[in-house]
Amino acid sequence: MQYIYQPLSFKLENGRLRIINHDFFTYSSEYDIICDTVTICGERLMNVYARLKEDKPWAKKGFVVAKEQFVLTLRSAASADASLEDSQPSTLRVDGCQPLCIRAWDYNEEDLEKADHPYEIKCGQFVNLNIDLNVHGVGGVDT
Repeated sequence: MQYIYQPLSFKLENGRLRIINHDFFTYSSEYDIICDTVTICGERLMNVYARLKEDKPWAKKGFVVAKEQFVLTLRSAASADASLEDSQPSTLRVDGCQPLCIRAWDYNEEDLEKADHPYEIKCGQFVNLNIDLNVHGVGGVDT
């Protein structure tokens, strides 16, 4: 049921991720857009999530309000045993009408917050891609 009423939807068209906002009262910049890829049984999948950037009366920061999964490469008999290292590199292009702030990490925010030193950060099996609009300085639009 949540999938039907999610405020954002995602389309992958010609290698470009299109984000569609269905809410007329909420900006898409209120969400962290996170992408990760995973290979399962020879199929490479991309998962896209929209998470709340701040606590709301109805949900805490980080709550997933929208998600989608795309199949990037289909499994074939010849490539069933191929690993991620053996597959062809793929690209993800994100365009916006305004300048975007994009960062990609091979770890998640929880691992970053747990670490006291850079060498303690555990690199994951995915890439955490954040796409933000209107980032001004460290603290937000007023800094």
